[in-house]
Amino acid sequence: MIVCLLWFAIAPPTVRSVDAEGEPLPPGAAMRLGSVRWADRYPRVFFSPSGSEVLFCPEKRPAELRHLSSGKRLPFPTITRVHQACFDAAGKTLTIHAEKPEPTPPGKPLNSPRLRTWLLRLEWPSLRLLGERTILHTGNGSPYINLSSDGQAMLYAFEREGEVLRMEDPLTGAVRWSSPKGRNRLAHGRISPDGRWVVAHSVLGEVHLLDSKSGKQVDVIRAEAGGSDDGIFGLEASLNGTILYVVTHSWVGRYDLNRRKCTHQRTVPPWTRLVRSPDGKELLGCHPLAEIVLDTSDLSTLKSTRSTRRAWPVAFSPDGKLLASLNQERLELREVRTGRLLFDVAGHRSSVDTLQFCPDGEELATSDGSGQVLLWNHA
Repeated sequence: MIVCLLWFAIAPPTVRSVDAEGEPLPPGAAMRLGSVRWADRYPRVFFSPSGSEVLFCPEKRPAELRHLSSGKRLPFPTITRVHQACFDAAGKTLTIHAEKPEPTPPGKPLNSPRLRTWLLRLEWPSLRLLGERTILHTGNGSPYINLSSDGQAMLYAFEREGEVLRMEDPLTGAVRWSSPKGRNRLAHGRISPDGRWVVAHSVLGEVHLLDSKSGKQVDVIRAEAGGSDDGIFGLEASLNGTILYVVTHSWVGRYDLNRRKCTHQRTVPPWTRLVRSPDGKELLGCHPLAEIVLDTSDLSTLKSTRSTRRAWPVAFSPDGKLLASLNQERLELREVRTGRLLFDVAGHRSSVDTLQFCPDGEELATSDGSGQVLLWNHA
């Protein structure tokens, strides 16, 4: 897959006909970041807290830090294969989870995989290295790592027989707690947006709610709606943090943390992704065949639209007034209140994988497999 980043600005930028390498731009595009001359896979995009910079992370090439308004490349350490990049609440540090492939030592068989996980923390915006840690993995399997939203905690497990899920300090490796061993050990999980809770999936298919500080089990959320507990695909929270919305392979549950009870649950089609609206009133669920809008109070259906197009991912603007979605290789921007189409562009060469608004809401980043980085004028 070749990497693409599409980016539009609400303030119309200066329109150019070619990019920095002299390659022609698609009609309506104002700027290209990156190049159409190289191929890569699984790009990731992260915005700085101010929204002035974007960190573009291909799988094989080094990550690039760019200034949004000018596209100018800024100094950044040589880091490849970035999986997560998290700013702390004050926006003063950047914690990165990346990986380094390890060469097979002499005398070892070629099928003996070696992978080195790299965790580092940078001061922002000076990019001074504050600390780093590497973890060498050997044998079959792959590491499971999930950083908290501020990068200060990390869920970690190595996918092999007998490994347990544990909470660690990303840089020191100090173990804060470990889940119990046994037939029903926890295999992976997600940290809630506020960092207070962990929702974890066990090898026997149960969904466990844990206190993130102590690792103590709070509850087991069972599939009462008739679905199966086959992995955790999403975790959203209410605005006040008292409600968790847990998305598995086949159902979504509304869990009241004050009552310690899953108050509502319903089945959803496989591979559904849920996004909470900024006002906290709706959950937008998307999967390859349909879009559904759920009421956050009881998970009832407010709206359902069937479609044969690839419906996810989707993203709300930070103020909740705009909704960006995808229609195959086209990007659509609509008013949430009226549904009116504001922006519709076709510049992708393959389906879009990532869609994300800048923190100030003035830019939108999407990535796909077309090998372009584009700035669009939607006016």
